Amino acid sequence: MNFNRTRMIGGRQLSPLHAGSGGARRFTISSVTLVWGVLLSLTGVAQAIQNDPSAPAADPGSAAVVAAVAEQEEIEAPWDYSPYRVLVWIASDSAKIGTRDLEKPLREYLDRQFAAVWRVTIESTPESVAAVASRSLGDLSFEAISAADSVIAVKRNHVDAARLRSTADVKTYVKEVLSTTSRTQSIQQQVAAGQEDALAGLVAQIKNIDGDALQLQRQWADESTEAMLVSRGMAMMLDDPEAKIISPPIIGSVADSAKQYDKIFFVDLAAATRPMRVRVVELDTLMQVFGPVVEGTAVGREALISAMGSSIIRAFAPIVRIDDAGQKSATGLVRAGGLIIDPASPARIEPGDVLVPNVRKDDRNGKPISIGPIPWAYLIVVENEMMSFGGAAVPGIEVADKIIAVNGLPVATAYETLRSLRQSLTDEVNVALERGGKPLEVKVTRQQFATLAPMYMGFTTTDKGPSDKRQTIVTSVLSDTPAAGQLKVGDVIVSVGKVTGLDSQAIRQLVVGSAPDQTLEFVVTRGDATQTVSLVPSTLSDKERRGVVAIEMDFHAGRAGGLQGRNNKRTFRMALKARPHYDETMIRMHVRGNVNEPLIGYELYEKALHSKDMTFIGRTDWNGRLWMQRNENPL
Repeated sequence: MNFNRTRMIGGRQLSPLHAGSGGARRFTISSVTLVWGVLLSLTGVAQAIQNDPSAPAADPGSAAVVAAVAEQEEIEAPWDYSPYRVLVWIASDSAKIGTRDLEKPLREYLDRQFAAVWRVTIESTPESVAAVASRSLGDLSFEAISAADSVIAVKRNHVDAARLRSTADVKTYVKEVLSTTSRTQSIQQQVAAGQEDALAGLVAQIKNIDGDALQLQRQWADESTEAMLVSRGMAMMLDDPEAKIISPPIIGSVADSAKQYDKIFFVDLAAATRPMRVRVVELDTLMQVFGPVVEGTAVGREALISAMGSSIIRAFAPIVRIDDAGQKSATGLVRAGGLIIDPASPARIEPGDVLVPNVRKDDRNGKPISIGPIPWAYLIVVENEMMSFGGAAVPGIEVADKIIAVNGLPVATAYETLRSLRQSLTDEVNVALERGGKPLEVKVTRQQFATLAPMYMGFTTTDKGPSDKRQTIVTSVLSDTPAAGQLKVGDVIVSVGKVTGLDSQAIRQLVVGSAPDQTLEFVVTRGDATQTVSLVPSTLSDKERRGVVAIEMDFHAGRAGGLQGRNNKRTFRMALKARPHYDETMIRMHVRGNVNEPLIGYELYEKALHSKDMTFIGRTDWNGRLWMQRNENPL
């Protein structure tokens, strides 16, 4: 099953071009080179139309050009340059405030944060889904919201059951499909709207019964019944024999939406109350995982758009594709990471973020055999692919100084610091930094940092051990970089130049004090030997400047195994950013297999990640419960 197919032109992904998306009005390009490539592609399309005497005028913004673009071959976009495909479903309890009124201002609000990394479709929530969501938004499951979808239930003991994998197979191997009149009409409407031929062939096989869905269900026991067109919920209950479920390609069904989009946001709007109340929950469609419910309130329509937009942003969980996993660590790529320019973007993944690993394994038909989060397992981001140093000597700033802010604006990476310095409108710039753990402010002039350039070394590090015995260890060395062939994984960095005691944070931040061609000496311990490695930094490329794309993660689990395994086209390993929204979490402990027998008086301790230090949290009460307060430690 393909979860990342998209229209491409000029090497970049466009907005969805299907009817009703509202997303075909805009596409965002982050590079002048790519803009030029898109212009060339559009010029070629326009020229082809112009050469056709029957074609309309070749206006680049005309419907003819858009239609021609829509006919381009679908290409798999690179993961780190593929925008999220997002569907927002809105359910309102007021006829005066509906999706049509909210779509344009909500899209404009979301574009402020996600214009480059999201392709958004905004629609009204299907009635069947709205009915389920209104009962309990916090307890949704994929099975519940897709229960009303029309599916074909074929008896498992059918002589050709093994060959039945798609709707087209049903046309070949099944003589008759029983259904109700109302459900058949919904299929006929899809065919009339131009849906694919598979549904047209299905309609020819359908035989309507006299009666409703319950009477249809009774037909399952009849030996002459081969298959039935029923709801997914009913198909799950059929037994003796069990039903093999085949999903027809029905546009607008929950299963179809899950294939077309990466994220679905359910927005429940109580507009009849005062103040108006907004509740939002996110569904990650690949892993079929629902996030926590995010709530907001608003008085007036302008505040309502802000409440809806901010709630969607807070509910959003960025995705990391896990490319390589070991017993204690993993590496991965951030979805749309190459499109992220703003350091404050909600789609960024930063060192210190906690991620929840998820694994999906599909059968040959694309249906999940196992799916969802790995129990008692988490990933914490420890590093990204950049290692940066300064490119010009600046008086007052020393090697190993950690730059915190430029003219009051916080900075975290080499590129952010460089951009803030160059965008300063004053001749004198205030630079806030830390030296030896103490805050310090210095003033530099524009002339002093005119030649400043972020530099690239090409290795990553992590800190391990208690604070008094902490070591900075090389975790990866990237190929085709200055560090390649010089440093090795496992090297312990003792000093850089004459400065000792550097942690990973100090190393990876911008360090000003070396010329672009100056050789930097790293003293490392490798096994029992001490070695000096000389490296000359290289400048960052445009790709590396845009944002954090490749990340390093430490894997922490309460059980053995989990992330490791063979890679194949039917196995997906993803990580979703954890989003703590509450000040406390209630933990309840009980005997395995018996929720009615609580574990009373058990003491819980918090263990440090890289040491054996333990901190007492509390003791379970008479019902096995303990309220764990939120603190500064992410994991």
